[in-house]
Amino acid sequence: MFQPIRNFAPAFEHIGSMPYPALQSMFDPLLPSGLQWYWKGDFVNQLSDEAITLHLMSDRHKDCKQQRHTQRQLLSETLTGDALTTALEQLEQASRRDGIERRQLQRRRDELLQPCKQIIDNADMRIQVCKVYEAVLSVLVS
Repeated sequence: MFQPIRNFAPAFEHIGSMPYPALQSMFDPLLPSGLQWYWKGDFVNQLSDEAITLHLMSDRHKDCKQQRHTQRQLLSETLTGDALTTALEQLEQASRRDGIERRQLQRRRDELLQPCKQIIDNADMRIQVCKVYEAVLSVLVS
């Protein structure tokens, strides 16, 4: 079942449960600190055109966030006084507008992915039930 993926020679392979903080911090050594990097994933059976569009728009927002961070640094190094205050206020207004749009995109994406997440949650629950049965059977057999 996993052979097609193994043909790509992944750097590592893990099948099973993992504490969420361990997953979140797995790539910390590879990413610079201070920029609030994180990875996120969704598991789906198919991607609609709308889902792909939402994903691409979400990527654009990530790029804008990084660009604003760089712009803030540049403005702080090159401007002073009222000019700096005005430029930072304009940047903050753009950031708020992007934040509102990003939250709307996230809500729509979550609506599209909700059926898949329910399937995954149900499968996780069935796995937990199987583990309980396995534990009970191992006690009965021994």
